[in-house]
Amino acid sequence: MKKKQIMIIGISIAALVLSFFFDHFLTRAIEDVQNPLIYFLFDVGGHVITILLVLFIVPLYLTKKKKAVPLFVVILITSLVVGMILKEVIGRDRPFDIMFIPFLHIVDYSFPSLHTLISFSLATVAARFVPRYQAYWYGYALFVGVSRVYLEAHYLSDVIAGALIGYLIADAVIALWRN
Repeated sequence: MKKKQIMIIGISIAALVLSFFFDHFLTRAIEDVQNPLIYFLFDVGGHVITILLVLFIVPLYLTKKKKAVPLFVVILITSLVVGMILKEVIGRDRPFDIMFIPFLHIVDYSFPSLHTLISFSLATVAARFVPRYQAYWYGYALFVGVSRVYLEAHYLSDVIAGALIGYLIADAVIALWRN
């Protein structure tokens, strides 16, 4: 691992630990300042899968980085599986209530934020293949994370953990893919 990666991971872990102390305070503070327009923008902009396909796969394809598309799909599937397993194992309630998905009888827990985990894992692979747009991809991933907290679907710590885990999954899969 490079020094920059180690520093990012270290800062993320420190932020994650600190965020546990502010989770409930931040959730209550957001309730007091919600705006219907911002809520709508975050709600629409946070629908990850469809938007990510456009924001990540299309640019990779158009920039002649077609070899990244299968890796992108592997990272997407790996992120989904790891995220769902962690949610079930940890079983942390959401800020508002436990979300229950009808017909499938699935309880959707809070930790880690799957939207954020997927966003950061896909931003990482896209940034490795087309680094000149990394601010664009990580910016959108950050937008998704912020939206999850603003919409009160997740605590701040859920989002920070999702970002860190997503980055680590992408980094590991890319390393395995190259070998």
